[in-house]
Amino acid sequence: MFKSLMSARPPLQATLNPVPASAEDLSSKTRPKKPVNPDPYAKYALIPKYHEDEENHSDGESVVGDIQFNTEAVPRHDKMGFTPYFNKNIRELKGPIPLTIFNKAWKNCAILYYAEKRSKFEDSSSDRNHYTGYPYPSEWTQSFSDWTSNHQNFYSTLKVKYNFKRMANWLLAHKANADAILAKDGFMVALHYNIQVQTKAFAHCVALADGSQLVANISVFRSKIAHSCYATARKFDELDFTDNPYAENGT
Repeated sequence: MFKSLMSARPPLQATLNPVPASAEDLSSKTRPKKPVNPDPYAKYALIPKYHEDEENHSDGESVVGDIQFNTEAVPRHDKMGFTPYFNKNIRELKGPIPLTIFNKAWKNCAILYYAEKRSKFEDSSSDRNHYTGYPYPSEWTQSFSDWTSNHQNFYSTLKVKYNFKRMANWLLAHKANADAILAKDGFMVALHYNIQVQTKAFAHCVALADGSQLVANISVFRSKIAHSCYATARKFDELDFTDNPYAENGT
């Protein structure tokens, strides 16, 4: 009988009554989310505060003597710049622009060296076109990793600091040509090709039929130069190296 009564009893249905959200829960939904990766240095940023006296209600003079001040003059390039000699060469894409000057450690040393000797350089009556600054390493001593890093820094410098976007794209294509040579004939042939093409491009402009002088397009593969570089590397038994045997700690 007990079983029959249990079977006749309708099954219990679970009724879920929603729990009203608390004010704290509701406020958390409208609360702005914190950034996932906040800038850890943001708290150190200086917020200018001015005294109440009338003299300090503004930023002061925008021009003092030959020096100009502008609140928008914030560097776009977050790394050390170049000394005047190489800054001029890069800005004009003319003259020696060795790949090794884009090494971050060397560039820092060069700018500090120039800062210490600045008065001597500015007062010097020597030829301004002759480099007398901090010695830069030979391009022929770059290891594969140095060469790759210097190329990337060169690209970034052209594109970001000097706004030479087309030249930066040409440099990428030129690097791809050198990489193709590296895959086929080894690093030294690629390094020979890389240095020759870039050196000639910055040493001589290309004269067009109308007389205009233009920067050489280094993105075009130069087959004749590639064959010459291969012959040179073969002569000195440098084929098939994956790194530079003349670099420091090279093999």
